[in-house]
Amino acid sequence: MLEVAVRPVPSTDHGRTVAEYWALGFGWRWEDFETFLPQDILNHIQAIQIYPDEGIQDALYWGKTSLGLFSLQSAMDIVRDDNPCSEQVRHSDV
Repeated sequence: MLEVAVRPVPSTDHGRTVAEYWALGFGWRWEDFETFLPQDILNHIQAIQIYPDEGIQDALYWGKTSLGLFSLQSAMDIVRDDNPCSEQVRHSDV
């Protein structure tokens, strides 16, 4: 969230996980983050549902390969726009 925020995010939110922005049975806790993010990002988030699993930890995920792993080839594909991929998001990416 920090990389795309339109205004400063309180330091208390810097370590929050995606699951902490989700209320099981209700959905996103919009009031916790909607004022920090641009509308296009909020639109993407709205289309995502998560199913928190305490046995799974948040992880970084490269959304431009099917395995979620970064490679120089995938980065070059983006730069050259040779292989545009659909956006892929796991529950830990938001």
